[in-house]
Amino acid sequence: MSKKYETYATVKELIAEIKDAISKAEAAERHWIIAGEKLAELKTAGRSKDQPQIGRALEPTEHVTSAVGYVRLHGRNYQNWFSPKADVRARYDYLYRPEELEPWVVRIKEIAQDAEEAYVVANNHNLGKATVNALELEAFLSGGPVRVPPVLVEHYPDLQGIAKDSSGDLTTHG
Repeated sequence: MSKKYETYATVKELIAEIKDAISKAEAAERHWIIAGEKLAELKTAGRSKDQPQIGRALEPTEHVTSAVGYVRLHGRNYQNWFSPKADVRARYDYLYRPEELEPWVVRIKEIAQDAEEAYVVANNHNLGKATVNALELEAFLSGGPVRVPPVLVEHYPDLQGIAKDSSGDLTTHG
């Protein structure tokens, strides 16, 4: 029996046993793609993720396998991704540039259109970077400014371009 089939069979058995308790499965490597294709048959949500494309890592996708669409942005910190010296903060220490988020805006819109519910998790959490990128995605997806905590604008001045103050006006710092 092939490794790919064994993986699918194991996932299928696991889902059958805990079917009522789970709503998604996270594929971590390319050989999970076969399982991912079968997740639709099992009505279990797969995940689209962004991370360093190393080895058998899954490539980003907008493929939806259930009523729930799920995206996770880990960051692209190639230097520390598998470093034995890097702790979890170092591994996820990555701030996406707006041009890196643009393809995700397109994918997220497609996922949201094909799923009944869609969730995006920014997991590049070190030093508030997940919050920064989540606010940027919110602004890009909504097409307008969003509320940004002033302390974030102090530490990440580029947020001024998407920020509005508490009255709803664009925030200006000068």
